[in-house]
Amino acid sequence: MEDVECPDPAAFLHFESHNHAVAALKGIGYVDASEKPPFSPEELLDEVNVLLKDRGITVMDMTTTIPDTSHAAYKALLIAGFQAAASCRKDENAAFFILRTEANTPSFLFGHHWQATQALGKEVASEQIANSPTPAAIVVFKERQICLPTSIFKTNSNIVSKIVAHEVTMDKTFFSCALCSESLVVKNKASVLQFAEMCVGPCGRMFKRGCIESYIKENGDWPPLDIEI
Repeated sequence: MEDVECPDPAAFLHFESHNHAVAALKGIGYVDASEKPPFSPEELLDEVNVLLKDRGITVMDMTTTIPDTSHAAYKALLIAGFQAAASCRKDENAAFFILRTEANTPSFLFGHHWQATQALGKEVASEQIANSPTPAAIVVFKERQICLPTSIFKTNSNIVSKIVAHEVTMDKTFFSCALCSESLVVKNKASVLQFAEMCVGPCGRMFKRGCIESYIKENGDWPPLDIEI
């Protein structure tokens, strides 16, 4: 892979290779910097937009605005965020998605680090990054910028698409337990997105671990598809 041209050398951090950049990112607290989603943004957004079709919301991909280079273009993420926010003001039914890939990881994560440092100061930002999951994607919708952690991308595009739909609409029905109807998304004190303990049944429905264990203990099998909740 060839490095992109560097129109403004001051806006790039230079590294010998992607491996060198990833090692530096791990050193400043991004422990999952070498992990990447197992699907493309196109694959994910196809599923997301099917889910959101009836809501009139379209999620558009902005992943290509983050350069695929080991020389981290650390201002690219901020610029992309500004552009997405401006577009959202023009169209309230548009959302924008930026996925961290293997190739754009240096620019994405050093961009995230630079924004945190500018907003919080170096010491506070360093502490926050060290104690938070490594981000894997950003969704911009209306006035919100939603950061999705790498941990949720260790599943599959079908589950992640439901999480994105859940976060864009704030509607728990997109990602909830099929037995108790409670959301399967939980957030810690720092508002970091996490899963409740859950499992996916043979039919593809999702359940809280406690709910499905109790049901199977009482009934001896998975809930039928026509169960009334």
